[in-house]
Amino acid sequence: MLILYTEAKVEIHSFEAFQDYYYFQLPKKVNVKGFEFGYRYQNLQDPLRFITIYGIKNETFLESLLSRQIAQRDPMLQILSEQEQGFVLDDIRLGVYQLKQENPSTTSLLKGNSHLTVELWDWKEPQNGEELNHEFDAHYTEEILNYPDHFVTFRFEILDDPRIDYTNTAPKNLLLVEFEPLIGLEDNETYEWVEQKRNLVQNLSIFSYRPIAKHWKSH
Repeated sequence: MLILYTEAKVEIHSFEAFQDYYYFQLPKKVNVKGFEFGYRYQNLQDPLRFITIYGIKNETFLESLLSRQIAQRDPMLQILSEQEQGFVLDDIRLGVYQLKQENPSTTSLLKGNSHLTVELWDWKEPQNGEELNHEFDAHYTEEILNYPDHFVTFRFEILDDPRIDYTNTAPKNLLLVEFEPLIGLEDNETYEWVEQKRNLVQNLSIFSYRPIAKHWKSH
């Protein structure tokens, strides 16, 4: 599974223009050839922070969707790019991620209508990344599912591909956890791995989001 993950905070003075784009224009993106689905979420703690997650069919579409040369992208994406000029975004994180690990007992796709906790981070010592990744996948992602109402975890790693843009604008590791709204990942014990590994990670962010919409191709 490949996804395009976008996270940003909207400047308050341009919020109205962003709303128009986010609710009425952005859903058209899923109909571009190569995208399979699209999810949109709003931050629970900060209503000015939003994310989008788009599924990418396979790597053969990377250039037409995300080429560093805008002229090589699908024409619909060029139009949407022009519409992005009407608002101001801050704290932007963009990345193309490939699936690293999923819990085998859960669905192979995000439901998209459940709350979502997003964790992003880099290992401070890249040479130890593989060992730390193995430990993380073997313990932390499984332990999350022992908490009430946490029912799926997906972990991704950034896709380093010279053909595409956005390769280095987001942390290399991404964890997505779906949960029901009354019991979230704010519980201190759920963050135990963070406390244990805090000296090993950097560029760490953890936010929880509510679902706004999910989109599937109309044709």
